[in-house]
Amino acid sequence: EVREDLYHATAEHWLSVLAELPGDANCVLCIGHNPGLEALLERLTGNHERLPTAAIACLDLHGEEWSAIVSAPEGVSLRAVWRPKVIHSEHPSRQ
Repeated sequence: EVREDLYHATAEHWLSVLAELPGDANCVLCIGHNPGLEALLERLTGNHERLPTAAIACLDLHGEEWSAIVSAPEGVSLRAVWRPKVIHSEHPSRQ
């Protein structure tokens, strides 16, 4: 689903959109811009991570309801962050 309202959205707006997701949404991919995504990541995990262009952050939601992330962000943990330069240095044969 493409949502124009997420273009340069704030962390608070991302949270409100994520909280509306149905419980059977087991895997969600969010693509957007900073500073909103970095702020969202920090708000959900307590970690400040730099997300340059094309970076990927993988989060785990502990629980069954997306709406819980608004009131209980401690139910989210950061699994990994991949940045383009690191991925390229680990796999130099990939162009």
